[in-house]
Amino acid sequence: MSQKSEGGLQEQVAQLYGTYVDMVYRIAVLYLKEPAAAEDAVQEVFVKLMHWLARGRLQEKEHIKRWLIVTTKTTCMDELRRQKRQSTDPIEAGDFCSLPAVWQSGQGPDGERLREVHDALMRLSEDCRLVMYLFYFEGYSSAEIAGMLHMNHSTVRGKLRTGRRRMRILLEEDRE
Repeated sequence: MSQKSEGGLQEQVAQLYGTYVDMVYRIAVLYLKEPAAAEDAVQEVFVKLMHWLARGRLQEKEHIKRWLIVTTKTTCMDELRRQKRQSTDPIEAGDFCSLPAVWQSGQGPDGERLREVHDALMRLSEDCRLVMYLFYFEGYSSAEIAGMLHMNHSTVRGKLRTGRRRMRILLEEDRE
């Protein structure tokens, strides 16, 4: 690869990193529940992205975003399997981590409510949590999520329905 094209690749990865790093990090936190592990996953995902771009396999912006979502999920699942093999101590479900920083800080006009929603979201199953996140925070339709996660469309709709129902119950419990 020539220096010019290598420089262009680095510039492209830097631009994509700036655009998508927050989304990749939030998805990684949804799975790994530890900010440090999520940061490692983000780094691994963007290294993989650089290799895919160097081979010319990804070009359209929407394809890159979808690729990042699926690759982040796969990378996190691989990490969770690795942790399970290496340790008998599972990740605590109650570990506190952030999606946006305001959720942890509880600041802002709806800060406390955001924190409650975050806590409830983190108590959902992994698949349900990711589907809810992609639908409500990234704006994907249930059909798009089904394609990205290689799930049946009705399964995604069911996870959304279950997630909403479970979130409602969890939020009502927190208020009592």
